[in-house]
Amino acid sequence: MKKITLIIGFIGISLLWANNTRMEVLAVGDYIDDIVNTALYPEQLPIYQNQLYGDITGSTSAFGITIAPVPRYGCLGIWQKPDRGNNEFTIGYGVRFFRFRFGALFVPVKDHLQYGFSIGRRFFNRGFDLSFLINGQADDEWYNLNLRFFKQMDDYTVIPRYRLHYYKAPFDYQHHQIGLMLQRFILNEGFVFIAYEYDFCRGDIENDSTHFYAGLDLPLNRRFVLLLGFNENFVNSFETPQWHIEAGIGFRIREFHIDFKLNQDRFFNKDLTFISGAGIDLDFGRF
Repeated sequence: MKKITLIIGFIGISLLWANNTRMEVLAVGDYIDDIVNTALYPEQLPIYQNQLYGDITGSTSAFGITIAPVPRYGCLGIWQKPDRGNNEFTIGYGVRFFRFRFGALFVPVKDHLQYGFSIGRRFFNRGFDLSFLINGQADDEWYNLNLRFFKQMDDYTVIPRYRLHYYKAPFDYQHHQIGLMLQRFILNEGFVFIAYEYDFCRGDIENDSTHFYAGLDLPLNRRFVLLLGFNENFVNSFETPQWHIEAGIGFRIREFHIDFKLNQDRFFNKDLTFISGAGIDLDFGRF
C-alpha cells in the first residue's frame, strides 16, 4: 500500500483550550499545538500545566490530566484514549532545560510495551518538535518518527511536518506523510485554515492518497465559539473523492470550556440527538 500526505493550511490556534471532541471536529491533527497532541510530543506537557480534559459522551474512557506542582521541575501527564480497540493508559513527563524541552512517555500495561522520547525548542517566532515512539507488541510492532517546524509571520503561521510510521507486524511496510500548513489568526484568538495533504506507503501494503482540509475556530462572543471542519480525500491519483463536514460549538466560562460535536444525521433521522459528542477542559491551576 502506498500512501503520501502533503498538507497546506491556514490555522489560528486557540492556545490551551482543547480536547478530543474539538480536535475531531477540526481534524487538523498535530499541525497545531494542542494538549491531546502531547501523546505524540510529550515535551509539550510544560505548556499545559495543571489541566483536566476529556470526552464526557460517546467514550467515557477518553481523559487526561496534567500536574505541575513545581513548574521548574517539569510537568507530569496521565491520559487514556481508545486506540484501535484498546484503551491506552499512558504516563508522560516533560521538562524545560535551558532553551529546550525534553519529554518521555510509556504505556504501563501488561503485554502492551509502548514508549517514546521527544525534544523541542521555541525561539522568537520559530521552533520545532521531534519525537520517536516505539510499540513492541508481537502482533502490532511499529516505529514512529514525527518532525514538525513552525514559523510565525504576523498573523500567519507556516507549519511543515513529516511523519514516518514503520510497521513490522502483522504487515511490513512504511507509511510516509509530508505536510505543510498555513494558519491565519482572526478576531479574538480565533483562526481559519486550509490544507492539502499527500501520503504514501511502501512494502506489503501500497496505496497513495491526497487530502484537502479547511475549517475554522470562530469566537462568536466572549462565551461561544463556532467550530467547523471540512475534508475531502482522493485515493489513487484523485480518483474516488470522498468528502466530509463536521460542525460543533464551544462554550467558555473563565477556566472552564466545553465543546459539543453536532450530529449531522439528526437532520435525516429524528430519533437521533443533535449532539454526538462532547468534551471538557478545566484549567484548575488558576484557582
